[in-house]
Amino acid sequence: MDSNTVLFALFGDPVSHSKGPLMHNHALCYTGFNGAYLAFAVKDIAKALESVKVLGIKGVSITIPHKEKVIPFVDEMDELSQSAGAVNTIVNRGNRLFGYNTDAYGAVAPLRQFGPLAGKKVCIFGAGGAAKAVAAGLKK
Repeated sequence: MDSNTVLFALFGDPVSHSKGPLMHNHALCYTGFNGAYLAFAVKDIAKALESVKVLGIKGVSITIPHKEKVIPFVDEMDELSQSAGAVNTIVNRGNRLFGYNTDAYGAVAPLRQFGPLAGKKVCIFGAGGAAKAVAAGLKK
């Protein structure tokens, strides 16, 4: 790590159990990319997102309890985030924060092996940001 290291973060509470930093830092090292992925236990999401701009953090993973709370603080959101009402990924481009939701892709993609999803019945356990994203992804 040096002054050119690209920073990425995980914001949530709690985050001490997360394997994200271990996995992402291993991948960064393996590819030779000069980056670091750090987990932060965040209580005040507004202030944490200010720090993204101030520190030049390039990307942030958002987890409980902030997936819905971040919406007022992003500059733009993709269609899935808008329909789900939840953001789990933020990309900092020129100090503009772009919100995305990738939860649906991870849940819906494996189901496609069973054929078209239209007309199928599904059961979603949960009511938080990830569950809302999966429901929006299935609907789409």
